[in-house]
Amino acid sequence: VLEQEHSKLQTETTRDVLTSAYNRRHFEKRLNEEFTACSERNFGWPLSLIFIDLDKFKEVNDSHGHQAGDAILKTVADLLQETTRDTDIVSRYGGDEFVLLLPGVDTAQVNSVANRICAIARTRKANIAQGKQVGITLSLGVATCDAENQFESAQALLAAADSALYNSKRSGRDRYTLYKAAAA
Repeated sequence: VLEQEHSKLQTETTRDVLTSAYNRRHFEKRLNEEFTACSERNFGWPLSLIFIDLDKFKEVNDSHGHQAGDAILKTVADLLQETTRDTDIVSRYGGDEFVLLLPGVDTAQVNSVANRICAIARTRKANIAQGKQVGITLSLGVATCDAENQFESAQALLAAADSALYNSKRSGRDRYTLYKAAAA
């Protein structure tokens, strides 16, 4: 019984209640741990981060209500869990933003992951009411910390992915931007 209570408490302190993705606190803890591991290996062990924003989420909330928004958030969290490895960290960052932490994933691999997430999202529909569905598109910002792209801190890596995300939004949404491309 004590083990079950401990397990339940652990889940409650690390998971987002609505989506079951990890929460921001857990993400930030893991980001710092993984960044330390990457930097201690002289950036020979890559670490990729994807910042994800749901396109036109406010419009859906405004026209269909917050329950519809909740359904979309759950659908996106499920999509992210399905398209990542068990070792990846899928977290709800806040509002309609998610972050993915992908340890050991280099630029070429994260490019493939981001492309796959965008493509699958376009085919996914969220059930927002009885028989009513709404399509989903996502904007992603991608940054990789490795021997070629070193960051001075975990927060700098997160800021790079966030910067790339805004490039995706400015470029028309429903796409991903790699940080190197955004900086050029």
